Amino acid sequence: MNLIELDDYTLAPAGSSHGLAPCHISIGKNDVWAIEADFIDDAHQFLRGLATLDRPVSGTYRYQGQIVDFNNHQMLLELKRKIGFIAPDTSLISNRTLRENLLLMRYYDENSLNITLDDKIYDLCRKFDLYDKLDQRPGQLLPNEFRTAIAIREISKPLELLLLDRPEDVVAHDRIDLFADLLQSIIDVGHPVVLYTSKQTLVSRFAKATLQLKKGCLTMLN
Repeated sequence: MNLIELDDYTLAPAGSSHGLAPCHISIGKNDVWAIEADFIDDAHQFLRGLATLDRPVSGTYRYQGQIVDFNNHQMLLELKRKIGFIAPDTSLISNRTLRENLLLMRYYDENSLNITLDDKIYDLCRKFDLYDKLDQRPGQLLPNEFRTAIAIREISKPLELLLLDRPEDVVAHDRIDLFADLLQSIIDVGHPVVLYTSKQTLVSRFAKATLQLKKGCLTMLN
């Protein structure tokens, strides 16, 4: 079974994007797609749609065979637990510490505030020089630390799909190779990835196919 199936799926134009013309695509295990777009905002909106952050104006979005009801908040929340979305405009909750931001999903799932970060997240925070910043609020972090914290939060989810929008604008330049190794580990276990980036080294290393977006029309190129 495919993880995601879009059938006659359409997005309305938003801001300077062209929206998305009706398309039919499916995403399954081991798929790694690179988006090639003539407009940044088109790629960004398509990724937001896959992340269930933008509601389609027509067509269906199926996740593991089940039609996604965009009026069902509980269903959307559950999908957001499984879909990692790393983009320059994603954010953290400003009145919570970095530690609390990284634990929010578990607070909800486990219905307890008496939990601690697991070793995986501690290790990522050490590697990305955020370990000593865990008890600071987002406003106290440097811009590159803030964006890196978002990447750690998304990678640390119980992932089934990872969406990347210009990760080179999220992760600090001197940490992009480390991030690429993390991405490799996610791909190695079969999780599908959809990537939009200007770094051709990431495309050539990871992509198995290309999704071409031209003025809102989507074409798959092998």
